[in-house]
Parts: sequence; structure tokens; C-alpha cells
Amino acid sequence: MSNLREKAIEIAKQTSSESAFMCGYDRACKEYEEKLRWIPVEEKMPERDKNVLIKRSAPFHKYELTAFNRDGIFYSNETAEKLTNVTHWRSIFL
Repeated sequence: MSNLREKAIEIAKQTSSESAFMCGYDRACKEYEEKLRWIPVEEKMPERDKNVLIKRSAPFHKYELTAFNRDGIFYSNETAEKLTNVTHWRSIFL
């Protein structure tokens, strides 16, 4: 009888650790997906001087650029010019 109890405890431990792993894995996936999400500029602006990818509306809608935000204005990393029509941004993973 005690042998059966020990096996039941062992299975319960394995199950709970697998459940904890899956819970942590699911949480990590959700956090990663959130970091990859295109964020509308109306919702939130990136941190000051943080390099991000941006999307712009027409006539620039086909381009994704790297830029940084300073006081609510996006600037190109390549030319330092002001960028207009910015609609979305997301983090760059290095």
C-alpha cells in the first residue's frame, strides 16, 4: 500500500512541475508576443531616445524604419530628420 502511495506522490510532483513549467512557458510566450506587437502611437510612445521600428501611413506605408522618439517626435536613425505620419512602433531586439 505504501508503495502505491509513493508512486501517487511522485506522479503528483511530476504533474505539478509540468503544470508549473507550462504555466511559465505560456506566460513567457505572451510576454514575447506583447514585445513583438505593433503599438499604435495613440496608445503609447516609446521611451525617449530608445531605438524602435516604426510604421508610417501613406505615402510612406510600405516602409519600416529605425527611429527614436524625442518629446513626441520621431527622428530617423540614418539621417536624424523628423519623420511624419508615424502610426505604429515596436521594440528592436538585438
